[in-house]
Amino acid sequence: MLNRYRAAFEPRGSLSFSLFGLLGRLPSSMIGLALVLVVSAHGDYGRAGTLVGVLALAGCVGGPLQGRFADRFGQARALVPTALVFAVAVTALILGLREDLATFPLAVLAAVVGASGPTTGTLARSRWSRLHPAGGRLQTAFAVESVFDEVVFVTGPVLVTVLAIYVDPLLPMVVAAVAGVAGSLLLAAQRRTEPPTVSPDWTGAAPTRRARLPFAALLPLLVVQVTIGTIFGSTDVVTVAAASAAGERGAAGLILACFSGGSLVSGLVVGALDWRMAPMRRVRVCVAVLGCSTLVLPFVPSVGLLPFAGFLVGATVSPALIAVSAAVQAVTPAARLTEAMAVATSALIAGFSLGSAVAGHLVDAVGPHRAFWQAAVAGILAALVVLAPAGIRRVGLPAAAALTDRVRTRVPGRARVGTSPGGRGPGGASPAHRRPPARGRSAAREGRRRSRTR
Repeated sequence: MLNRYRAAFEPRGSLSFSLFGLLGRLPSSMIGLALVLVVSAHGDYGRAGTLVGVLALAGCVGGPLQGRFADRFGQARALVPTALVFAVAVTALILGLREDLATFPLAVLAAVVGASGPTTGTLARSRWSRLHPAGGRLQTAFAVESVFDEVVFVTGPVLVTVLAIYVDPLLPMVVAAVAGVAGSLLLAAQRRTEPPTVSPDWTGAAPTRRARLPFAALLPLLVVQVTIGTIFGSTDVVTVAAASAAGERGAAGLILACFSGGSLVSGLVVGALDWRMAPMRRVRVCVAVLGCSTLVLPFVPSVGLLPFAGFLVGATVSPALIAVSAAVQAVTPAARLTEAMAVATSALIAGFSLGSAVAGHLVDAVGPHRAFWQAAVAGILAALVVLAPAGIRRVGLPAAAALTDRVRTRVPGRARVGTSPGGRGPGGASPAHRRPPARGRSAAREGRRRSRTR
């Protein structure tokens, strides 16, 4: 197990950019929960859910734009200005919360914070795809990044609740801003592992048509990301509400940490495995298991059992996210990889915003216990998307074509060599269309073989 992780980190500078990416993504697990705790202090979960939803929805727009900018001009040029905007926006949001501004100006500030939020996790995955274009090492690297995501979501909620309850409600946002800006600037300084920029009209050594995002293959994966994000967003808000209703508001961070802890453990295990399963099939299996596990949440009888249920559900999250990352990398041209990763992350954030906004109003309407059904419905929807025949065709066929194009190569003086769908041989030619061997030579060889065996 350790050998696989050691091999993944063999390239020089890989550990540095991965750790700085870990630091830079800390705001993603802190600012939303800090907003919920501050705004819902007087029981207004609907307003809290709305602000968190705006924050996440703005991230859906800003993330892909940052990814496209990084692909075109380089990661360093994308990280530095957005980090500065993020620092100013978080400072303004903190001042607005302290002055108890109305919902609209707070929503505007939250939108700027979300749009300029660090995307260091996406940029780190893009660097891994450059260092390990394919194979087991790339899967292990993606597992490392998913584990780091869970480390962030284990430490973030605990840090937020401890600082907000025992020190100052707004201090978690200050800590998140410092971590995000520091991680972004340190990652920008890692120029050795920065992927090269690609001109929009060039995708390789020779000019070709501009590379496009394979939306037909990405669409089902994006739907899955939205549903998983919905599970995250609704679980955050409903867990805080359930713990508060039980008189254990401080336990919300522990419950959410157990959720992320289960995902962390499963991510470590998945990263050590040598997967023989195709990426798209892995997506179907892992997402189906995730969908079934979410049915546990609405039937948990007490808050005391929520940490165990959260650990169980969390253990199915990381394998699904790793499989989706591998599938996105497999079907996307290298010239648009960072943007595709950012789009997938933005779909996750969109689901988070949807889940947070709806969950806040559900808690006000039906109570925290019944509001857990939102996460269960989202999980079952994700399973249906990947298991439905139409979803299988939409995911499988474009992906197979993209993977085939990746492995094809041209050998001088010979036909195109590669593997193609449908069991065809080199160059995609079926056996029926291959030139048969010369009849005379084959007959002569067969005669000599028979004479030697007599």
